[in-house]
Amino acid sequence: MIDCSTTELSAIRQAFPGPLTPDVFFCDWHMLKAVTASSKLKVKGEGNYPKGALRIQDNQKAQKEARSDFLLLMNAHDPQSFDEELRKFMERWRRCEDWTTYIQTFWVPYKKMWARAWRQQPHKGVNTNNYIESWHNQLKTLYLGLMRKQGVDVLLWFLLRQCLQDYHTSEL
Repeated sequence: MIDCSTTELSAIRQAFPGPLTPDVFFCDWHMLKAVTASSKLKVKGEGNYPKGALRIQDNQKAQKEARSDFLLLMNAHDPQSFDEELRKFMERWRRCEDWTTYIQTFWVPYKKMWARAWRQQPHKGVNTNNYIESWHNQLKTLYLGLMRKQGVDVLLWFLLRQCLQDYHTSEL
């Protein structure tokens, strides 16, 4: 589970080439954060309101609908359903060309990493990497403190001696 970074994805694929490549999924939280931010820039309402509150409300309503339609794509149960939802999505949002181009360019090529139609492997229902990010924060603040510029050998020693011991104490 990774944020939704193509750089990180490339690094994983280089480190584990061919049949060694692990299944990689995009974190729902990070993905939806990116989709939400883009919808606010690329989706506009259909009303021809002058600048003001009505125009803002119209845009916000359209953006919410665009995100809801994206969730339909995300939650399609199988590849055929996904293709049908994608067709409907592109038809409905064709007036927002920047939005449909964004979806086609940044999300459709990676659909196997975020769409439920392809996320069939057992993963205990974990669809975000928030847990590991929380643990990383704990590691930095509680354990490492000012030790951030140490070598890998010191870091490994510390993880094995202190973190593992604390884990065993609290979990076992």
